[in-house]
Amino acid sequence: MPADPILGERETLDSEKHLTVCYELHHVLLPELAEMRLVEFGRFEDEIRRGT
Repeated sequence: MPADPILGERETLDSEKHLTVCYELHHVLLPELAEMRLVEFGRFEDEIRRGT
């Protein structure tokens, strides 16, 4: 799946909040989940795969 934030049906983010969410997702949360082997995250591929 793409490594983009997922929003609810009627949810919106302004550009500043979107950047904050993207930064936190790509630089904090996904690396932590990858370290725990729950996901495989290819930062340069911008994809998330289920871990082992």
